[in-house]
Amino acid sequence: MSTAPDLNIDRRNHPRTLINSEVKYKLSDDAAYSTGQLIDLSQTGALIQLEHALYLNTQLSLTVETNDEALEMILEVVRVADAVNYDQYTYGCVITDIIDFDLCQE
Repeated sequence: MSTAPDLNIDRRNHPRTLINSEVKYKLSDDAAYSTGQLIDLSQTGALIQLEHALYLNTQLSLTVETNDEALEMILEVVRVADAVNYDQYTYGCVITDIIDFDLCQE
C-alpha cells in the first residue's frame, strides 16, 4: 500500500526568507516607479505583490531600501498567482541581476 506524498515539503534549493517590506518597482518601459510589497526572498528568487497585472516573462526593476542604502534587482516573472482582494497580484520571480548602490551617491 502506498502513502500519499507530503505536499508540505519545501523542495527548493534555496530557502526563502520572509521580508514583508514595501518596495519600489518599474517595468522596463515605465519612467516612474510604483510601490509594491516584497513578500519573501531567496538567493535566486522573490515573491512580490503588486497592483499591476503582469504576464509571464515580464521583466521589472525592483528596489528595496534600508536606511541610506538600497538594493536593486532585475526580476523576471515565472509564476502568476490569482489576484488578492481584486487589486493585488502575486508573482513568483527569478532574480536575473542584482545591483547594489548607495542612495546617498550623487
